[in-house]
Amino acid sequence: MMGGINSDRHCFLEFIRLGRAEEVLDRIELETGDIYHIPPGTVHSLGPGLEILEIQSNCNVTYRLYDWGRTGTDGNPRKLHLEMGIEAIEWNSGGKPVPAGKHGVIDKRALDICSYSIQYHKSQSEVDLPGGGLFFLVSGSLRIREIEIHSPACLIADMNGGVFRLDGSGYIMEPGGK
Repeated sequence: MMGGINSDRHCFLEFIRLGRAEEVLDRIELETGDIYHIPPGTVHSLGPGLEILEIQSNCNVTYRLYDWGRTGTDGNPRKLHLEMGIEAIEWNSGGKPVPAGKHGVIDKRALDICSYSIQYHKSQSEVDLPGGGLFFLVSGSLRIREIEIHSPACLIADMNGGVFRLDGSGYIMEPGGK
């Protein structure tokens, strides 16, 4: 994963224009189960071979600063959003991702900076998923009525929520920090 900028605004913009942004981005070597919180204003890019669960605020704002030489379905370079993107970067923090856990276990201190709540469940019992909540099944399986689902999997509850039987472990995520 690439995240965080090891240069100032003007240098970063110049490296983007030269097609060499990766030279001023920090590289973070990930291991299975690593958890990062990526605050708004954080420059980040995911490399090949990663499987991630990304929780986003519903703001519909993503700025593409650099596209690694990729093209769209029409064969042309995809549109970049340099001016707006540069303005959106949180320069005071260096735009760095925040380590938030290892081995699939979230560091409780990391939850204080999030705009969502996360609750870990490990059991062989019924779990109440609140309306609009999301459940990420890390290990084992869960059963909803007659349907059995094996990990890894992700459920999103409608506004009424619901109950499922868990035989494993996972996280309930919902809006609203602690």
